[in-house]
Amino acid sequence: LLTSGRIRSLLPIQVGTIGTVYSRLAKLTAPTILFVDEAHLAGGNMFSTVIQWALDSGSIVIGLTGTPQRLDGKPLGKQFQVMVQARSTAWLIEQGRLSRYRYYAAPHAPDLSGVKKQAGDWNKTELAEAMGKRVITGDAISHWKKYANGLRTVIYCCNVKHSKATAEAFTAAGIPTVHVDADTTGAELQEACQGLATGKYLAMSNCELVIEGFDLSMQAGADVTLECCILLRPTESVARYLQMVFRSLRRKPKPAIILDHSGCAL
Repeated sequence: LLTSGRIRSLLPIQVGTIGTVYSRLAKLTAPTILFVDEAHLAGGNMFSTVIQWALDSGSIVIGLTGTPQRLDGKPLGKQFQVMVQARSTAWLIEQGRLSRYRYYAAPHAPDLSGVKKQAGDWNKTELAEAMGKRVITGDAISHWKKYANGLRTVIYCCNVKHSKATAEAFTAAGIPTVHVDADTTGAELQEACQGLATGKYLAMSNCELVIEGFDLSMQAGADVTLECCILLRPTESVARYLQMVFRSLRRKPKPAIILDHSGCAL
């Protein structure tokens, strides 16, 4: 494992985050095969630098992603020459590899007429103001009680302020909810996940955290899965949308419940 505080081993398989590998390229030997997870991010500077380093050294580079589409429109052809399409989501559901789901969408998309675009998606601050209205939060609470009462839930919000306010509103309505974000410490995140697993919390509200690479079971130390997903975060990105929704599609006996108050499906 490539990480700070560890003496580097010479074992044949090395695992590291992109930031760690990028910062240690001068000390590393290029591998026979480089596997890149979340490969839709490969157009970013660190990813593309590491991939080019491997290619120049003769490595085989294999990228893995469930969402091979970038919001900024950058192609991935520079890093990868061939795309191998895996099974479709529908096939995975039919075969029992992913959970079935019930999808409930608000009949009208939220009014985002005053929200500007930034880097291809909605401006987070303005988006939070539009989505933080009491009526939207109230609908999310009443719909959760109607369609998903008692289910282990993740809520996607526009920014940290929006997430904290949503968690407070849900908790005040009798739905114990914990907020997490990128500044949440490891110990706090573990406590939140364990609380979600044991029922101390019924919902976890977040901003940009419970998405790519998030593993509830690993954090909680128990085999648990999310059962409901609430979308309070509109997005123009198909990849971001799928990364949010798919958190609740891990295999389980009952269908996942998806409550879309963001107009994503529309």
